[in-house]
Amino acid sequence: MIPTFGLLRLAQTGDTRQIPFIYYSINLVNNVFWTLYGIQKHIWPIWIANSTGIIVYPIFLSLYIFFHYNLNAYKKVAYILSLYGLLNAIVFLSYYFIPVNIKGIISTFLGVITQFSLVITISQVCETGNSIYVDIYLMVSKTFLNGLYFCYGFLLKNHYIMITNSLGFTLNILLIGLYIFVRRDDSLNIEELTTDTSNKNEILTSKE
Repeated sequence: MIPTFGLLRLAQTGDTRQIPFIYYSINLVNNVFWTLYGIQKHIWPIWIANSTGIIVYPIFLSLYIFFHYNLNAYKKVAYILSLYGLLNAIVFLSYYFIPVNIKGIISTFLGVITQFSLVITISQVCETGNSIYVDIYLMVSKTFLNGLYFCYGFLLKNHYIMITNSLGFTLNILLIGLYIFVRRDDSLNIEELTTDTSNKNEILTSKE
């Protein structure tokens, strides 16, 4: 629930730079599979922890769509409803049609992809020399959580849990280090970011 700090900040400022859209998108699907895996394997710490992500991340993604893209209200609502429809479809299909062991493999794969998506944030910080792209609350909480779940997976001898959390722990530590040693400049031209996004959307609209 720590990412709700970022959620409140996004709702107040409309600044989407600290919202890693790809990370949250993949992590949402990842949370779905881990939740179902935990339910069917009767591992309650797994499904309880991941089920909160199924609630929080769609709200993040909805606000990201609302603030980041220069679209009319109808298109924004259509995209947000499509997001929730896709989420429901993934939950339904994976629960009824994918065996539990395959869910474990998919969860591990998505977990690895989720952690590697943090490389995008790392590259943004390195390119701009600005650590504003790092959500420090998220990184600290995820580091702590990844460390605990790695130990939990080790005790269970569950390689699915160990692989994803060891990778997440490493990348989160790297991001925390960047946040500490790279300067943070909140005044980094949010107007330019909005202008760039508007130009991209105008180009896409003209192509349509």
